[in-house]
Amino acid sequence: MKNRVVIVGNGAAGYYAAETLANHGEECEITLIAEEKYVSYFRPRLSHFLGERELGRNFFLKEEAWYKQSGIRLMLNTKVMSIDTALKSITTDTGETVEYDRLILSHGGSSFLPPTEGAELKGVFTLKTLDDAYKIKEWMGDCQKAVVIGGGLLGIEAAWGMKQTGLDVTISNTSDRLLSNQLCLESGKFLEGVVRQKGVDVVLQDRVVKISGTDRVESVEFESGMTMEADIVLFSVGIRPNLAIAREAGIECNKGIVVDRMMRTSAEGVFACGDVVELEGRGFGNWMHAMQMGKIAAMNAIGRQAEFHDGVTSIVTNSFGTSVNCIGQTLLEEGTEKIVTQDASGEKFKKLIFKDGKLVGGIIIGDAGAYPKLMEAVSQEADISNFKKK
Repeated sequence: MKNRVVIVGNGAAGYYAAETLANHGEECEITLIAEEKYVSYFRPRLSHFLGERELGRNFFLKEEAWYKQSGIRLMLNTKVMSIDTALKSITTDTGETVEYDRLILSHGGSSFLPPTEGAELKGVFTLKTLDDAYKIKEWMGDCQKAVVIGGGLLGIEAAWGMKQTGLDVTISNTSDRLLSNQLCLESGKFLEGVVRQKGVDVVLQDRVVKISGTDRVESVEFESGMTMEADIVLFSVGIRPNLAIAREAGIECNKGIVVDRMMRTSAEGVFACGDVVELEGRGFGNWMHAMQMGKIAAMNAIGRQAEFHDGVTSIVTNSFGTSVNCIGQTLLEEGTEKIVTQDASGEKFKKLIFKDGKLVGGIIIGDAGAYPKLMEAVSQEADISNFKKK
């Protein structure tokens, strides 16, 4: 009898778990349950879609027909309400009970909306799903001024998308630089210069504390006392893992569902992967990590021994007419040294980080062509002498 494997969530982790299982279709029956009404798509493109007329080619990872051809039972627009780990079953919002032999939880997280006066007004958004993007695009048609709260990857990409539609855009970030989780102060300031040159304003080390308007957004007020007109506000300040159904089922959770490197949870036969998990005290909000975790969870769900190894982390973003590539360790710490280069045009920036004379990371802005070589050099822990000669 085939193993019944149920996957909850169809983001990167869920999709790649399903694809991996489909390659071993003779061993299992696959059910994929997702709250959204769409098949799996490339979620990092959502922020770019704000500035585009149509969804790009290959936005959807596979057409719906592929799931049927692969023997995957697809349950879209369906929410899992509870898990019974003793009976090995889940219950959906339609009242259906689905039994499993192995369960893979990959239902991700939800956008965090910090408590802010006026956040309930029309024109205040977060961006996590395709429907969110459609709602934002519809609202933008009647807007002139946008404030994006959050200067991380999604925030700056969304700001650029909005700017391309003709909006007057401001990015607000509580840190002293953009992309503060990835960039050092000097590279963050370099990127800030690029953003400003493209006509987007940046407010740093300040926080929006109030959103005002009679029925819809009209302005925002900062902690410093500064006010700014706005008719659309986008919060982009991170996500929080969706832990409710796991906690209620008695599955160990901390900041995420606690898993080991085989993606096993504390419950027998239950695996978890992607944004919803915590591994060795860390969360992983990266598409590549989610993809790998989904594959690992699937392999272990059918009895194949596999472990997750995060390797060299890389972050890539393209917006404001430039590229930002962050590889491995990007911030200085005790025992590290750096080599920084910047071209005369002010369009390219490169910072290399070394520890014990070995290359452990780097930042490249404005030179996407250098990314593959740097990735290879970091993976091989190239010696600092190779770079000091140049």
